[in-house]
Amino acid sequence: FVTAMARLATAHTVAAVNRWSDDPRESLETARRLAEKAVKLDSTLPQAHWALARVYSRRELFDGDRAIKSLRTAIALDPNYADAHAMLANILHFVGRSEEALGNIEKAMRLNPHFPFWYYFVLGANQFMLTHYKASVESFTKSISRNPTWQSHRIYLVAAYGHLGLIDEAEWEMEELQTLGFHLSIPNWKARSQIQDPSYRARLLEGLQKAGVPNS
Repeated sequence: FVTAMARLATAHTVAAVNRWSDDPRESLETARRLAEKAVKLDSTLPQAHWALARVYSRRELFDGDRAIKSLRTAIALDPNYADAHAMLANILHFVGRSEEALGNIEKAMRLNPHFPFWYYFVLGANQFMLTHYKASVESFTKSISRNPTWQSHRIYLVAAYGHLGLIDEAEWEMEELQTLGFHLSIPNWKARSQIQDPSYRARLLEGLQKAGVPNS
């Protein structure tokens, strides 16, 4: 049952991401083994390639080229696979290709009008990297309205507010993050950031610094 194997791989990846596992690194390794086996057993299953890309999108095992290749394969097998288009846009923003990514996330939204919250995050992240800060604020705000407890979109929102000079709004978001159990500091952000492109990483760092995010 290859579909179940691929879904199990994704479940292990999500467990690692959310620290639901006692050993997140081992969960990711388990996810990689399952996803690779799923692809080997049925290379025509888009969800298997998705699961493998999801593993290689994580900071601990990040491999942008492999993730992008897997997602392009999933899309070739199923051009209407909205999540594959959306995840591809997310990976592309990690590696400095937001202009290309916007087309993918916009297509994902058209394919799945009832998309999950993280589509708005991906849209906002790419808008942010293209310096469309006001548009990114709107996207992050929509993402937060659908999932108020997720941390990443609030971190990006703080940086967007920083670039826009909206310091009071940025401080409010930092307080919200503190309430959620995450102290936003430059070292804490660096420890969790998945951005690989130096210029994109610098852009987000600059926004956080302008917002007054502490260095400790």
